[in-house]
Amino acid sequence: MTVKEIGLWIFIFFLYSFFGWVWESCYRSVKQKKFVNRGYLNGPWLPIYGFSALIILYLTYPFKERIAMVFLVGALSVSIIEVVVGLSMEKLFHVRYWDYRGVPLNYKGYIALPISLLWGVLAVLLVRFADHQVMQLTACLPLPVLYVADSILLALFLFDVILSTIQALHLKRILHNNIQSINERNKRLRKQVKKHRAELNEKVLKKAEKALKRNPSIFSSKHNAGLSEMRTMINEIKDKLNKDQGK
Repeated sequence: MTVKEIGLWIFIFFLYSFFGWVWESCYRSVKQKKFVNRGYLNGPWLPIYGFSALIILYLTYPFKERIAMVFLVGALSVSIIEVVVGLSMEKLFHVRYWDYRGVPLNYKGYIALPISLLWGVLAVLLVRFADHQVMQLTACLPLPVLYVADSILLALFLFDVILSTIQALHLKRILHNNIQSINERNKRLRKQVKKHRAELNEKVLKKAEKALKRNPSIFSSKHNAGLSEMRTMINEIKDKLNKDQGK
């Protein structure tokens, strides 16, 4: 691969990353009725679209005229990328950047069959139509312009990746601290509930003991096990009270 070809591939990566960002941001903005900057990064790019486009173009090059194969490779390759990236992002930052759990036939929300089929259709459109137009556009760029554009885009992209990673790690730390605080609060509440429940049970059982003393031969074929358990619990409470008084 020549230096010019590498420069073209880099530029194409940023083009498709930008197209992906436009598509996702427009879709989410219309759905939520406000502007939504989609993705993990701050800039106008979604690298998963750029990487997916390059991988599809590379894998399908030997059989790009066979629509069925392009569809299949596109659907499978992008689905694999979604699973790998989705799992990695959630493991690193404890945040999901997409979630297909509301879509039928999904796998843990990372991929879903209808979405994978859509990726297959988009792969066909990419290979059979879009790629030809994009290659014609980029081929018209003078080499110095292409190299300068690639250099600027790469510098901005790397800066954005570093900044966004710092922000994501900060968000992860905030979420972790909040979850810890909530868990500690819940733990205290559970202790209080347990304490009051024990006190309530003790009062109820004392009343039950009085009722059993008044009716020592009480029996129910339906609730006999419960009555037996109640007698046992009454004896346990008595023992506990005696021990507490003896301290």
